[in-house]
Amino acid sequence: MPGDIRTSFTKNRKKNQDESKHYVKRVEKSIAVMEKDEQNGMDPEYAAKVIYKLLRGKNMPLYKTIGFKYKVFVFLQKILPAKLANKMVGFIYGFKKG
Repeated sequence: MPGDIRTSFTKNRKKNQDESKHYVKRVEKSIAVMEKDEQNGMDPEYAAKVIYKLLRGKNMPLYKTIGFKYKVFVFLQKILPAKLANKMVGFIYGFKKG
């Protein structure tokens, strides 16, 4: 679970041109947030070093979260009710009503 990594994914993303008129603003907002997070994401070399170290170890964990921001969010998901955690994600990606 490396989170957002600064790669060429953002500039190479192909966007769906056939969006339903009911969801177009929501999808545009979500993608804009993702692209900003990707462009400001962690250095790919840092993520690669963490993954390499995990692969070389004896007992690789089933999940590994990389980056402080993501560790905090994973922690909050564990202690908060699922409905509240989902609302937080929805708010971040523009799924609020209004």
